[in-house]
Amino acid sequence: MFYIESNGYAATSWLARSISSLSALKCFHGSRAIPEGLPLGSELDLNERDFIAKLSSIEHDGDGVCVGAIHAKFPIEINSVIKEFGGHYSIAIRNPVSRIVSCASWAKNKFEKKEFFTIDKESLALAYQYCSSPLTWDDILFSYAIFHVVSYDVWTYSNKGQFDAIFQMERYTTEPEYFVAMIQEVTKNQITLNENEVDSIFSNGPTNSHSGNANKDIAEVFSELTDNQKRMIQGLFAVNSHLKGVYAELGYNMI
Repeated sequence: MFYIESNGYAATSWLARSISSLSALKCFHGSRAIPEGLPLGSELDLNERDFIAKLSSIEHDGDGVCVGAIHAKFPIEINSVIKEFGGHYSIAIRNPVSRIVSCASWAKNKFEKKEFFTIDKESLALAYQYCSSPLTWDDILFSYAIFHVVSYDVWTYSNKGQFDAIFQMERYTTEPEYFVAMIQEVTKNQITLNENEVDSIFSNGPTNSHSGNANKDIAEVFSELTDNQKRMIQGLFAVNSHLKGVYAELGYNMI
C-alpha cells in the first residue's frame, strides 16, 4: 500500500491513470472518499487513519492487487499512520517555475468560472513591489502562484526526512526507467511490471495540457515569462536567499 502526496500541478492525474493501467495496481487520485473517489471536500471524506485503513483493506481484499492513492492533501502526520500499516509514503514535485506557471493558469481559470478565492496580502505586496506599470490581474495571479508553490516546496524540504522518496515530475513523465523504478519503490518490489504495459504508457503522447511531453529546464521556462513575472520570482529569491539551497536539496538548480 502506498500514498504519494502532492500540491498539484505535477501531472498526478496522469500518474494515477498510468499506475492504474498496470496489472496488479490500483491508484486513487484527488480524493479522501474511497473507494467512491469523490472530490476533496465531500461529506464522505475520511480522516488520515480511516483513509489509510481503507487503502489497506482494499489491498488485502484485492487478490494480489497493490493499492495506493495520490494527491489527497493530508498533513504530514499521515506518515505515522502509513508506517503503522506498513505502507510507503512519498511526494511528487516539479520544476518550480513550470509549476508556478501551471498554478497561475489554474487560478485564472477558477476566476473565469467565478469560483473565487482570497488573494493574500503577501501576494499583492510582491506584485506591487516588483511589477512595473501597468500592473495586470494576470500579474497578481502569478504572484499568488509563486507563494502557493514556493511555500509548499519549503514545507516539502522541511519535512523531507518524513518521506520514503521524493519523485520529480519531469522524470516520471518522460523516462520509462525512472517511472519503473518509482513503481518498484512505492510497491516495495511486490510486483513485476510488464514491459509492454510500460511502453504503452509512454507512447500515448503528452502527459497533460500544461507540460506536454517535453522536459524543459528551468532556464528555458524562465526565459518565456513576462518581465513582470521574472521580476517577482527574482525579487522573492533575492530577499530569501535560502530558497536556492532549498531547491538544490530537492534536485533543482535555480537560475
